Amino acid sequence: MTRFLALALPLALCSGCFLVASTDDFVEDEGCDLELDVRAFAPHIGQTFEVRLVQGPPESIDESRPRLLVLGIFDPLENPNMDLQFPDAVPALTDATRPRPVLDFYADFDMDGRYTMPPSDHTWRVEDPCAPDRDPEFPHNVDFFDLPMPIGGGSDVFVDFCPNLTTGDRIDILEPFPEDSTLEVRVTGTFLPTVDGMTEEDRPVGFYRLENASTARSRIRIPAVFDNGFRYRIEIIVDRNDNFAYEGDVDHAWTYIFNPASAPDCEPFDPDNPAPVCGPRAMEVPACKDGPDIRVRLSRAHVPNFGSPVDTRWVEVPEGT
Repeated sequence: MTRFLALALPLALCSGCFLVASTDDFVEDEGCDLELDVRAFAPHIGQTFEVRLVQGPPESIDESRPRLLVLGIFDPLENPNMDLQFPDAVPALTDATRPRPVLDFYADFDMDGRYTMPPSDHTWRVEDPCAPDRDPEFPHNVDFFDLPMPIGGGSDVFVDFCPNLTTGDRIDILEPFPEDSTLEVRVTGTFLPTVDGMTEEDRPVGFYRLENASTARSRIRIPAVFDNGFRYRIEIIVDRNDNFAYEGDVDHAWTYIFNPASAPDCEPFDPDNPAPVCGPRAMEVPACKDGPDIRVRLSRAHVPNFGSPVDTRWVEVPEGT
């Protein structure tokens, strides 16, 4: 199925960020959650919906394209009202010559599988999303904005579905999940925010919600936002009751750690003979490097609930909607 890099969603973020007037009175902001409450987006139900946090370059860099910091994809949008809250996803602003991040988002209104200038696709932008007085609620409107194509980190994250995951190819007594299950992938990176401070921080960078796993053609891809020189935690949730939350007594979950210092190169994946990387070997090599990309093989060699998510939810549907 088609994947997107340039979709856009309305987002609003939390408190903790301050406006920069000039480099003379620059005040370093503290970063914040990526927070957005989408309302009345019924015109885009069934369309791919993408959220991007992007940031322009410092004044010293001769580059006009923004940097992609966070990418969230809904494949497709299934509810017109959603509350997004990716914890600590917006990094602190430490460079007075660099603009604040902005939230770009869009719905693939013409359903052609790629970003098209509005009105073919419907797009929005939220400036200064960490302003402390910003209301996170974003009602649907027609104030469309042509989005620039951002520069990513150069790496994709792939989640491969081994054939033994579903009821169609049972290999042991573990309970499989139906092929039409809803899957959610959350990726959090560990970064050094400054050259001299050397303080590590964990920030969400990638999110993918696939409403029907049978449409994925055996994998999920979150494109472009990653750098395989950093450490990532990749959480995969089977949302069995489709309520946007992880519930340990209901849902299945897996946690994979990608460590660039120890991750091996991926063995070739042969769909006709997946046993080497989908059977017991999957426990030995949970995450690997595939050239510049990061790949995990979701297998029933990993027992359901093999590592619970750190947060129960990043997205929820408000009551009464």
